[in-house]
Order: sequence, then structure tokens, then C-alpha cells
Amino acid sequence: WKGAECDEDINECVEKEGICKNFGSCINTNGSYSCNCINGTLGVNCEENPDNCQFDVNRVRYPYRCNSTDALATCTDGFNSYSCNCSSFWKGAECDEDVNECAFNPTPCLNFATCENTRGNYKCRCIEGTT
Repeated sequence: WKGAECDEDINECVEKEGICKNFGSCINTNGSYSCNCINGTLGVNCEENPDNCQFDVNRVRYPYRCNSTDALATCTDGFNSYSCNCSSFWKGAECDEDVNECAFNPTPCLNFATCENTRGNYKCRCIEGTT
């Protein structure tokens, strides 16, 4: 409040520009304010954006959704969302689908070797006399 008799409301939304974080919108009220948070943010001032790359299973916290099978995958946190960037050996929304490297043209194996797809990689079965 302000004024000689403390009867004038301070508009905190104007006086404290940016008080609501993470794209929250400020709503002035008599003697106070509130923040209307976007989906995925929390807290009085929308200051919390939980890491959506982390997840819990049976009360055990795992650091990244994207690398349960792909150790090289990275996760980018968003607002109530996440996205995965997979290595060249994995694909899918959470990098949990194996890429069949043997289906590439040309195959990764040289000198008439047979390509064998494995989870997250491939093996070359060389013909006799080659390694």
C-alpha cells in the first residue's frame, strides 16, 4: 500500500516488473499480486521449472529419460516437456529404438564382410583372410 493514509494499492505487476518468472503473467490484487503460471511451472512466482528429463520409477530417481538404452543421448528440458537428441545408433522419441546400421547403403562392412545388426551397434563378420 502507499499514499498518506496507506489506502492506495501498489500495483506490484508494474512496480516489480518481471516478478513472475518463466513466462508467468502477473495479476494485481488489492494489497498483493498473484502469478498465473504456464503449464509446467510452479511456485508463488512461477520460479520453479521441474526438470522433465528426470523421472522416477518406484521412488528411484533416474537422471535422463533419453539414455536408458543410448548412453550418448542428450535430453533438453522444456516447460512441461522434454526432447531427446539421439546418437547415430539409436532413434525414437526416447532414443530406445535400435538403428539397423546394416540396412545402410553401402553397408558399413567392407571387403565382402557380412553385417550383423546388434543393439546399439553392428558387427562385421569378415571373410577368411581379412580382419
